[in-house]
Amino acid sequence: MKDWREEMESQIRIETDYIILKSIAKYGYPAMPLNYDFLDRYSLKALYIEIVKNRTLDRVTEHLEKAAKSQAEIFLSSGCDLAIFKKCRKDQGDQTVKKILGNRLYWKVFLNILKTEQK
Repeated sequence: MKDWREEMESQIRIETDYIILKSIAKYGYPAMPLNYDFLDRYSLKALYIEIVKNRTLDRVTEHLEKAAKSQAEIFLSSGCDLAIFKKCRKDQGDQTVKKILGNRLYWKVFLNILKTEQK
């Protein structure tokens, strides 16, 4: 049985992954983290490696980036309410959430999600 701390850490990972996947679905390669555990978890590692390899060889990568965006979209169908990040932002402010996300693109996507929810 998980204690409350493990449960909280698990929920933060789920919410972080959701924001990263949303970012990849929108921005493609620039939003892909250099985190092989994450890339493996969402079947993006092979695409990431191919994109890097092709970019290094100055080859076209649009088809690979489109595939990465599509792959990320598959995992977004279940949705996520981002309750932890919303509470954290309310209680501790923007800087804390920015620090947890660690990437300006992810922060931008998080704010966009909040803006969309308000409509």
